Amino acid sequence: MEGFGWLVAATVLFVAVHIVIAVYLYRKGNRKAEATAAPTDSADEPPDQVTCPTCGTPNAPGFRYCRRCVSDLSGGGTPDNKRPAAEQPGS
Repeated sequence: MEGFGWLVAATVLFVAVHIVIAVYLYRKGNRKAEATAAPTDSADEPPDQVTCPTCGTPNAPGFRYCRRCVSDLSGGGTPDNKRPAAEQPGS
């Protein structure tokens, strides 16, 4: 039994290192989530960005659809599957 002391010490060290790594990665992930989940205020965004009316995500100018929820940013128009039958392609 005396020869297994090194094995116990190595196992404890192995587990401790993995716990430290897991805590580090957990905290690093939470910081990213907090940074991306910060509430957006239209006063804080640059004037050339367009705010999505559905989810509030700021989008670069020129985009037709929101980068987060894929809502139409043009404010008008209907989705392709809601067009009248006369305008449907192949009719």
